[in-house]
Amino acid sequence: MKALYTAGLDVGAVEIGISSRGTLYVININACPRMGRAIASAYAKHIQAWVKRMEVYWAKGFLTSFMHKCPSYLLGADPEFALRDARTGRMIFASDYFPMQGTVGCDARRVKVGRSGYPLAEVRPTPTECPLELYEGIIKALRKANRMVPNPYIQWRAGTLPFSQLPVGGHIHFSMLPTSPLLRALDNYLAVIFLMLENPAAARSRRRKYGWLGDYRRKTHGGFEYRVIPSWLVSPVYARGALCLAKVIGCHWHRLRYDFFARPEAKLAFRQADQEYFRAEIPTTMAHIRSLPTYQNYANEIEALFRYIEQNKRWRTSNDIRRTWRLLRPRRRRRA
Repeated sequence: MKALYTAGLDVGAVEIGISSRGTLYVININACPRMGRAIASAYAKHIQAWVKRMEVYWAKGFLTSFMHKCPSYLLGADPEFALRDARTGRMIFASDYFPMQGTVGCDARRVKVGRSGYPLAEVRPTPTECPLELYEGIIKALRKANRMVPNPYIQWRAGTLPFSQLPVGGHIHFSMLPTSPLLRALDNYLAVIFLMLENPAAARSRRRKYGWLGDYRRKTHGGFEYRVIPSWLVSPVYARGALCLAKVIGCHWHRLRYDFFARPEAKLAFRQADQEYFRAEIPTTMAHIRSLPTYQNYANEIEALFRYIEQNKRWRTSNDIRRTWRLLRPRRRRRA
């Protein structure tokens, strides 16, 4: 699927090879493969199922290209962050403080550093149609998490790569089907925007395993989780901007036709976090976003991100996000 998506295809046949080291690699992609009866039957079965799902989405207004109003859909999120001991600089397992399930919990990724544990925490606010309501849910979840970690020496870190070999994500959920046009709109108008805000070296490191174009995961609620962008919990500005921009793109993806990645070199530039490659064309994508009907509802939040890009400002993963979210109580001054 990744190979087909990267090649700009919705269907096709991919020939996969395996190296002597056990690494998989693509040998060939065929957009129009010859089909035997079994393969043709499998294609027909999945296409029929897809058409039925599309009929439901059409009835709900998701696919009406001439519509001006935003269709009704839910937005959710489970952004991640890591814990760090400020005295030693070492990673603290999130599972030392948080359960696996709940509004505040641990990501399922398990590592072994002396002992086994779950290193990443994530907040899971209740999905809602309004991105600003979702943002308020994140604030409540972070405050709850803060009460669960009373240790003043533990820092919280988000962004791209809070620790070497430990990338974090800012996953956003949509209660709609992950069509290729929607995913491409998110890649071009959300992922590229956040690429311009990251530290390039950290972004390149994260791309080795995570943050590939079009990366998504189907969810049991019938929608999907978009997994490309890093954790925007760095500050409230990034969080509001990410959620509001995602909402606008989800409303009007059919109007967003600009595609950096129609050019093969753009895919490589994204993987290498080459911000200068995209910089000259970013004003074009910004103009497209500003032209959308729903943009005016969230202009302040989205423009804050655009200003950061224009100022060539990048986020800092070394910041303790408890400070940027004002979760820490101010220290009392000692009397002389």
